[in-house]
Amino acid sequence: MYKADAMMQWGGAQPLQKSSLPAGVALFPREAQFPREWAERFVNVVSFKKMETGGHFAALEVPNVFAEELRSFFYGIK
Repeated sequence: MYKADAMMQWGGAQPLQKSSLPAGVALFPREAQFPREWAERFVNVVSFKKMETGGHFAALEVPNVFAEELRSFFYGIK
C-alpha cells in the first residue's frame, strides 16, 4: 500500500542523494534504533547520540533533555 502510493506520487523509487548539510541524530530508547552507518548513508552525521530517556515525543516527554541535545548540536556546528 505505501509503496504503491509512493509510486503514484513520485513516479517510482529514486536513489536518495546524500545531503552535505550537517545532521544530528538522537536515538531515544522507546523509538526505532539503527546504527550510525545507516544514517551516514544519507546525511552528513556530525552528532550521533543514544539517549537514556524519552521516546517518539521526546520534546514533550523529556523537554529539558531534548532542548539540551539541540543546543549541543547547534553549538557544535558553529
